[in-house]
Amino acid sequence: MPSYEDLCDIITIGAVSKGKMSEITGGGFFSRFQQRSEAFQKTVQISLLISSVLILAIYSYVVYTWNKSKLGLITSVSVVLMDIYNFLLFKSGMIEKPIGIVFMFIVNRILFVSFGEGYWIYGYMCLYICYSVTFGWLIAKKHFPFEGDVILENAKLSRMKTMRGKALEKY
Repeated sequence: MPSYEDLCDIITIGAVSKGKMSEITGGGFFSRFQQRSEAFQKTVQISLLISSVLILAIYSYVVYTWNKSKLGLITSVSVVLMDIYNFLLFKSGMIEKPIGIVFMFIVNRILFVSFGEGYWIYGYMCLYICYSVTFGWLIAKKHFPFEGDVILENAKLSRMKTMRGKALEKY
């Protein structure tokens, strides 16, 4: 748990050690979780999956009993399908960092329910627009690298050539 001084350091953009920063932002929790046994990790993952599906089922039931509408069921199924889709995107390497997948999960849930019962279709449309823009950016970045990426790659290659030349001179 971060102390008051740690939070003040972050808020005032003070010098915070990497250890404190990772502990405050959850990196310490994640590294401790990764050090646990694989059986423990699978148990936690399965329990989180079951609890999230249970929450969706409760949500569907509540929406159905209040409004006699099947929108809760539609939303629950959509959330599960988009979670599976995001998981496949993460495993395929299209989304490289965990923060990217967490961001997509949050955007999914917000846009699925934010426009309410009357305008739910607009939330779905905004969600798919977000996905199309994200994929367009990722595909463009992969096939047409930005100028800064090209400069960095050239610097890495030239550094490798000089390092290799120095290594060959020694022999």
